[in-house]
Amino acid sequence: MKFWRFLSVQKHAATIAVAALACLYLAATVSSAAAQEQKRKPQTLIELLFGNKGKKEPPPKKTRVKPQRSVSRSAPQAVEVPEKVEHAKTVLVVGDFMAGTLAKGLEEAFETSPGIVIDNRTKGSSGLVRQDYYDWPVEFPKLLDEVEPAVAVISVGANDRQEMSVDGNTYSFRTPEWTTNYEARIKTIMTAAKQRNIPLLWTGLPSFRSNAFTADMVTLNSIYRKWSEKNDATYVDIWDGFVDEEGKFAYSGSDIDGQQVRLRTSDGLGFTSSGRRKQAFYVERFIRRILGDATSENFTGIPLSNLPDLQFFTPANNPELVRTDPISITDPAFDGSDTLLGGPAPELAATSPLRRLLENGYTGPVTEGRADYYKPQALQTVEPEDVATPKQ
Repeated sequence: MKFWRFLSVQKHAATIAVAALACLYLAATVSSAAAQEQKRKPQTLIELLFGNKGKKEPPPKKTRVKPQRSVSRSAPQAVEVPEKVEHAKTVLVVGDFMAGTLAKGLEEAFETSPGIVIDNRTKGSSGLVRQDYYDWPVEFPKLLDEVEPAVAVISVGANDRQEMSVDGNTYSFRTPEWTTNYEARIKTIMTAAKQRNIPLLWTGLPSFRSNAFTADMVTLNSIYRKWSEKNDATYVDIWDGFVDEEGKFAYSGSDIDGQQVRLRTSDGLGFTSSGRRKQAFYVERFIRRILGDATSENFTGIPLSNLPDLQFFTPANNPELVRTDPISITDPAFDGSDTLLGGPAPELAATSPLRRLLENGYTGPVTEGRADYYKPQALQTVEPEDVATPKQ
């Protein structure tokens, strides 16, 4: 009896399981049909009236995923920097913070030139006004004697828009007294380079973000240009490289390759890496012109002192060698005459035919075969031939 009860319970459990599976299958079928019905929802008026029976659904579009190409950007190859040669030419750079960026730009410009060395002796906060901080008219000649540069480069003036104290007197910026003393200090620097026969490149100042600052730089540049012309120095004008088409301050512009880049820093004073390279480009041209082959990337720098001594050897004592005495170019007997070239003309024993023709008009006896030879021939009488009389 218990066994049959057990079978009955098992039968009911199997029935319940089958019913549950049927419900799940029915729910899945209904949801699938509903989804298909939702997809087959009429979209046009004809489908609303007559339905879409017999109309085949278009196959779903396959979205093609484009494979992403892996772009491998190779890092720029590092430029091989050659070692500087022992007897490389030195370019001395002095001045304020503008000269500091200029020196870095020149180092980049001549990085691959083994014959050029940039000696940076700049003082960022210096100028020609505050001699109590750093006195360029006094220190610059000392640097020339110490370094013995092939070219000297200076950029100064960005810190000079202030009062100047001279012998206990204070002069305001741009006053006649200020300008006179300022020009005297410029002349001292230029004279020091001129006395030592060292080419001096005085680099002008660029524009700045402040309009008042820019106007003062124009005034200082005019002073630098004037005294450069008076003292055989070269004034390097960089103004046009850092202004726009209207001549106003510009943050961006063309670099040395012609690409539009940022040239000035956000404060409107300094230069970016591209800006300082462009600043140095203006000076670089003059340095290459002055130093010539020393700026080449293939410069070896062999000085004349390292060349072997030139020795002149006498020929061996060869008995078969025919020797002749040296002949002087002033030897009168060289051409068989005893008169040097340019001396008095010798007297001719007989008068030449040309002289007789010019003086007397005598051409000499006429010989047969000459162009002016003419001999009249005797006249010969010709007897007339008998002429037949025509018949009448």
